[in-house]
Amino acid sequence: MMRFFLIVAIFFISSGIFPSWAANDTSKKGKELNKVQTNIKQINQNIRQIQIKRELLNKQLRNIEKQYGKTAGSLKGLKQKIGKKQRRLKEIKKEMRSRQKDLKLQNHELSGQIKAAYIMGQKEKLKLLLNQQDPALASRMMMYYDYLNKARLQKLAKIKNHIDVLAQLAQEKQQENKLLKKAMRLRKTQQVDLAKTKEQRKTLLARLNTDFSSKSKQLNQLEDNEKELHNLIVVLEKQARKKEAAEQRAREKRLAKKRAAEKRLAKKRAAEKRLAKAEIAKEKTAKATAAKINKTKTNKKPLQVASISKPKKSKKIPAYVSTGLPFYKLKGKLPWPIQGKILKKFGSKRSDTRWDGVLISSNEGTDIHAVSDGRIVFADWLRGYGLLVIIDHGKGYMTLYAFNQSLYKKVGDKVKAGTVIAAVGKSGGRSKAGLYFGVRRRGKAVNPARWCRKV
Repeated sequence: MMRFFLIVAIFFISSGIFPSWAANDTSKKGKELNKVQTNIKQINQNIRQIQIKRELLNKQLRNIEKQYGKTAGSLKGLKQKIGKKQRRLKEIKKEMRSRQKDLKLQNHELSGQIKAAYIMGQKEKLKLLLNQQDPALASRMMMYYDYLNKARLQKLAKIKNHIDVLAQLAQEKQQENKLLKKAMRLRKTQQVDLAKTKEQRKTLLARLNTDFSSKSKQLNQLEDNEKELHNLIVVLEKQARKKEAAEQRAREKRLAKKRAAEKRLAKKRAAEKRLAKAEIAKEKTAKATAAKINKTKTNKKPLQVASISKPKKSKKIPAYVSTGLPFYKLKGKLPWPIQGKILKKFGSKRSDTRWDGVLISSNEGTDIHAVSDGRIVFADWLRGYGLLVIIDHGKGYMTLYAFNQSLYKKVGDKVKAGTVIAAVGKSGGRSKAGLYFGVRRRGKAVNPARWCRKV
């Protein structure tokens, strides 16, 4: 039966004749194909629009979170400044109270001296001098008179000094109050700005969650974020290798110069040694005679001094102390960048991917410390990771600190272990504060828990 239909179809095709039902079917399928192609085109356009929209929203998020971090950092510095001003004002008030107390005491003592002068009879010095009735009494009165005058002048000088200091303190107090009020107004403004930025971020995150709520879209976004971070690490790794190669060449050059200098010095010393041997040969006869005389001397064994063994240094490295050791020798000895509970371990599930670092919980604004010496190679906003700091520790090792609120260091800055580099936040579109901490070896993620101390 099938063969019959096939023969008929071949006949119609070869003769160029098509039955009406075949033509209708072909026309129908063609319309369906055009419709499918139109749908595909429309879907592709929608995907492009979504991608453009997502990039635009991420750009807005980047600007908002960078501004938020900048304002939060400025506000933190302003709070410290206000605290300092308030402490200074307290000190000024305390000193003013002390000076006023001393001034009161000086006034009281001066009052006593004036009374003593009055008791002496309110006589002037010339009158006392001309009083010849009792020379001894006059002499004593003159001595008392001089003593009281000197004491009175000293008291007056002290009172004047206290008044001058009080005037200076009052002026400083007024100036500090003025600066404090200005700082308080600025803090109020920045707090309003911070609240506005926070609200803008909240609205933007709501839009992002609405537009990319499906699991597949979230997965794609996570994969894109990880890919972007990987690409950044690759670029930074290449830069680090180039820098290391340049430093290695510079070290080899310095070493070659050092060896050449040592070679010249060795030649010089050899020549000096030959000259010394020649001098020794000339004086050999004289020394031989001296040796015969010295044979009569008793040979005493030199006292042996017991060697005192130095106490062994503890290998335990205290928290945030620059050891000077290379990063790869500090495995298992590094401090954690912050104190907090590990919410997500290395390799744990993250949607349909895995965490390539650890997530540590902490309060927003907590100081983040560098775990070892190094150089800042990245300090900026990165999609999915927010405000991110990357430190290059040399020999292909890097540490990553993400989701920060504020960044305190810039690219090129050298940092020591324990240096505060950022503040804990929830940038990168996160709803809760925390720190992403990662370790990379030649661009490959390794478990930070194996590098930091057990807690």
